[in-house]
Amino acid sequence: MVKSDIGDVVNTVERKIDVLAASLGKLAKSMGESAASTAQGAAKRAGTQISDIGEQLHYKSRRAQRSIGRSAAEDPIATVLLAAAFGYGVGYLLHRRR
Repeated sequence: MVKSDIGDVVNTVERKIDVLAASLGKLAKSMGESAASTAQGAAKRAGTQISDIGEQLHYKSRRAQRSIGRSAAEDPIATVLLAAAFGYGVGYLLHRRR
């Protein structure tokens, strides 16, 4: 009689372990899917933000280009002198490095 009681207890414990293992498997799968979904959402948001920043940068660079173009048209001598000074400064820094 004791053997059959022990066998029943072992069978009950095995069933409970199987149920717990199945529950843990479902939980792990759910957590993995949730993590993947969160990562995809974050990647999409980052892509949108990067695109927005690129558009802003493009717009601001076009504005700066127009502004510089107007300044050059209004005062070409100052523009040439400024470009020469800039070129000299860059040349000085590059020559100084050697």
